Amino acid sequence: MRRYVLAATLCLGSLFSFVASGQAHIIIEDMEGQAGYNDMLTLIIPHGCGLSPTTEVRMKIPDGIKFAVPYKGDGWEVETTKRKVDKPVAGEGGPVSEVADEIIWKGNSLPSDQMGLFKFMVGLPNTPGKVLYFKTIQKCEDGEER
Repeated sequence: MRRYVLAATLCLGSLFSFVASGQAHIIIEDMEGQAGYNDMLTLIIPHGCGLSPTTEVRMKIPDGIKFAVPYKGDGWEVETTKRKVDKPVAGEGGPVSEVADEIIWKGNSLPSDQMGLFKFMVGLPNTPGKVLYFKTIQKCEDGEER
């Protein structure tokens, strides 16, 4: 079976950096997906920034993802920014010249002692064994975790 390993990292200077701090550890539930297929993913925000509640989650879509469609959860507004691709890719309605660049969830404060689930669907590239990193920024009423 052709699988992907999916990882959410807090936004750092390098794609391959993981945060070792106990304060920030955003993860993607079920961290494997099948190459070349569409998959529903869940970004898990386990807590706020210290005692401060979460007010926004920004997730960068890695290169190679064919599409990304966010789920709008209760109390959250969702926005998707786009970026142009160098070479159009095949889509259901014909060639696609823009793909999702970032998904932004903004909303009611998520208390620091509660977990948030942010769902989205992606079209995974057909390159088995590749690790995809979804760089994420968690913004809180007081500060942010990068």
